[in-house]
Amino acid sequence: MAEGRQHTRQAVVVGAGIVGLTSALALLDSGWHVDVVARRVGPDTTSYGAGAHVESIDRQMRARCPNSSRVQMNTFHVAHRQPTAICLPYKATHPDVLRWANTTLCHFQAFAGTAAGLRAGVRMGKVAAFYRQTDSFDIERLYPFRHMFPSFRVLPKSCWPTFGPGVSYSHAVEYETAFVDPTLYLPYLLETYSARGCKITLCDLTSLSEVTAMYPTA
Repeated sequence: MAEGRQHTRQAVVVGAGIVGLTSALALLDSGWHVDVVARRVGPDTTSYGAGAHVESIDRQMRARCPNSSRVQMNTFHVAHRQPTAICLPYKATHPDVLRWANTTLCHFQAFAGTAAGLRAGVRMGKVAAFYRQTDSFDIERLYPFRHMFPSFRVLPKSCWPTFGPGVSYSHAVEYETAFVDPTLYLPYLLETYSARGCKITLCDLTSLSEVTAMYPTA
């Protein structure tokens, strides 16, 4: 919360994973009074077991292309696991989707260059995606947000690694993006949230109506 700003509204966030704590901190910065209700905290959450990177791809378009298959190679591995892309700028109807995606990527780009970002497990690295595709490779439709990534390029075959026998691909793209190690980033979010004097209530909720009963004025 900015200095001198008064809390005037109350919000309850359900879940203390990366999405929940990030939402809680964003609400705090916007002047809300925030409480987090969660079944689990820290290493017990689903967020703790997944790696992530910011990706530019239209997953809805890919779902409509059953003849396309894809393998992804990253120069930065998260906690010795291949990261899963969970922060995706979908080709959606909401007019702010590109702004949200850009804001997220710019935040991680700036954070990755700081000492705090290094401790929190945020790094920049390159992603190469290889496609085996019988249909035409429509980069305009498949990567509608590629301009978010200045280094985005179609990867020439001269730069491809050597694949095993019987493995072949027709197209590849490469770009630099942000990677997040949740085993470091989640504790960072918890520490930041707790330092703001906020609390997490442990509760095994079965429906959102229970939250309404717990916080009738939220």
